[in-house]
Amino acid sequence: MSNRAQKLFETARERAGRYEKLLEKVKRIRVSKNVAQTEAKRIKAVVDFKVESNKSNKDWTFHGGGLTRLQDDFFLLSEHLDSSQSDRLNRLCTQWGKFAISTAATEEIERAPEADRDRLLIEKVRPLLEPLWAFFVALCHALQEGENELTATDAFWLGLIDEVMGERSLTSLRLIVEYRPDPPAPPAPAPAPPLLSCRPPMPAADRTHFTARALSS
Repeated sequence: MSNRAQKLFETARERAGRYEKLLEKVKRIRVSKNVAQTEAKRIKAVVDFKVESNKSNKDWTFHGGGLTRLQDDFFLLSEHLDSSQSDRLNRLCTQWGKFAISTAATEEIERAPEADRDRLLIEKVRPLLEPLWAFFVALCHALQEGENELTATDAFWLGLIDEVMGERSLTSLRLIVEYRPDPPAPPAPAPAPPLLSCRPPMPAADRTHFTARALSS
């Protein structure tokens, strides 16, 4: 990736790291039917997290920039929680989950009743996909900050596009879907029949003459 893409990647990774620490606190919050009450609990969790994280920094204050960061964290966290609890992540689990688990886990799911297989697959795969989902949400927000000039190859490696046209070294989903194994080799041709002489048989008199000549020589 280019230097710009690497810088963007690091920004997203730093955000995703904040997600992970915040999520440990916020996941314990009980969701209320009243949206404002749930948001209030999340804000309090973010406030406590910010204070705890900056307790060794005597110069840190909410007034001196901490409140702006708190607002960013609240929106980022809320978007991540809302999106991770949506059906979209569950669909990703059922579509691609078998590529993320072991053969033994797949066989265990296949032995379950068909009506329970999707649920079991989601239970196994969600913990694996949630960190990746958190990173992708962080990356989307990092892209909205300032100008980010990326090459097509950068966009491919960051997961923003599926294919770089004309670049065969980058495997795309389309190539995987369209892949067809080579046809079997055709059977070897049958051996040619032995060549037969088309010369007519030699008359008996000529054979006697030919034999006499051969003996005399």
